[in-house]
Amino acid sequence: MLLQNKLLNEYAVVDDFKIRLIHKEWPEYNIRSDKNKRGETDIAILSPTNLKEYSINDYKNGTIEAPIAIELGLDYKYNHFEKDISKLINSNIYMGYIIHLVRETEVTEDFIFLENAILEAENNYPNIKIAYARFGLDKRIYKKSIGDKTIITLNKV
Repeated sequence: MLLQNKLLNEYAVVDDFKIRLIHKEWPEYNIRSDKNKRGETDIAILSPTNLKEYSINDYKNGTIEAPIAIELGLDYKYNHFEKDISKLINSNIYMGYIIHLVRETEVTEDFIFLENAILEAENNYPNIKIAYARFGLDKRIYKKSIGDKTIITLNKV
């Protein structure tokens, strides 16, 4: 879907090689202190203006800084969300997005804690935007869209 956007579907040139700006599983720019190698960002968008500073070897090695990163999670517990936040903060992402989706039939945990952590993270890191949805055992949907300041509850579906 991202490639259907005219701007994002363009190619950039690095050392006379044409490359796409959107990548999945792009290496983190910085290694986190608790890791011995760089992890990967689910989706990264490279900046065509920043690419002028890099070589094709930088591209092949995944050592180009991605200013925009998107992390996705489906039916993961809090610790996965926490790692996604850490990944974006550690690499000093210019604009980071997290989409965290949970079905209570698949995951059990303290959702009040998770939801407070989501709101706190977005409040503490203005360059990180978070979308969240939880389908509860009570058949209600708990959701937060990008830009929302609270998590709302939708009545039974």
